[in-house]
Amino acid sequence: MKLIRDKPVEVAAATGALVLCLLFGNGWFTTWLFARLGELNVPSALGIPAALPALRLWPLGTTTWWQTITETLAAAFLVAMVALWVSGTRTRHPDAGAARLFLSGWLGTIVAAMSANAIRAVVASFDTRDSIGVYTGHALAALAFGLLWGLVTGWLIAIAAVLARRGVT
Repeated sequence: MKLIRDKPVEVAAATGALVLCLLFGNGWFTTWLFARLGELNVPSALGIPAALPALRLWPLGTTTWWQTITETLAAAFLVAMVALWVSGTRTRHPDAGAARLFLSGWLGTIVAAMSANAIRAVVASFDTRDSIGVYTGHALAALAFGLLWGLVTGWLIAIAAVLARRGVT
């Protein structure tokens, strides 16, 4: 409880990231989203991690336990990285305004999504025993799609951080 009282902005950013990872772990939501926007299936068809890491309790469909554990660890990494990024900004700039905090939350989400997708791509490449060219291609494509997903979803986390800041000041 002390953490929530002392660092509400960081907790709000981490909670926003956690909610998004839980949302992408929900089979109904992802089925609805990927059915409505078929273009989102392209990375998955190429073997590249799609969307944000999914946080779920059990494997979905033909997903193995190894993949589920990897997704869970990547989701935990994403949540922690977003919280640490926002915390670093708050430490360096204690009187940061809403714009700086918004951009910090958004950029933190972008970097965290890129990193989490790179982790997922590396594990998937090791799992399929691909060549170094495929491995490099997957890692670079995962970074690119992580950038896109961070841009698309990061503003939600940034808004949560800004709203928590408004409650502080």
